[in-house]
Amino acid sequence: MQRVITGRRDDQLFLAWSAGYFDGEGCVSITRTGTRASTYYIARVTVSSVKKDSLDLLHRAFGGYVACRRPPSMSPRQRDVWSWTIQSRRAAQFLAAVEPYLVLKRDVVRLARAFQALVPSVAIRQSWGGRGRKKAPVALHELRLRIREKI
Repeated sequence: MQRVITGRRDDQLFLAWSAGYFDGEGCVSITRTGTRASTYYIARVTVSSVKKDSLDLLHRAFGGYVACRRPPSMSPRQRDVWSWTIQSRRAAQFLAAVEPYLVLKRDVVRLARAFQALVPSVAIRQSWGGRGRKKAPVALHELRLRIREKI
């Protein structure tokens, strides 16, 4: 009897599937966003595919959003590319859930989770925005050094 992937966050098979899918098709980044007056940094997870159904499962389980990105020079052979994106606190929650099952991106995920723990979503604008935005590169450098020590 085969088990069906439920798409529930508490299902270990679904978490393992999510990790494998993210390991192969996803990326994690630290993104600078905002305006000149209010620059801030967030952890962002993106998984892309030409098939939307798999991304819808991730969206239902973890939140975020699914969007279609059409290649600029669309030839008849090209297909639309779908992307699931999740950021900040939700990205950290997703990464924590799938980390035990990761093979390729475990070190990058540890770095992103440590970064997100360093900059709580609620306080990002107040502590790093505006005049304090120069603190971010220093904090990122310190974080990289701490992560290297642990890895």
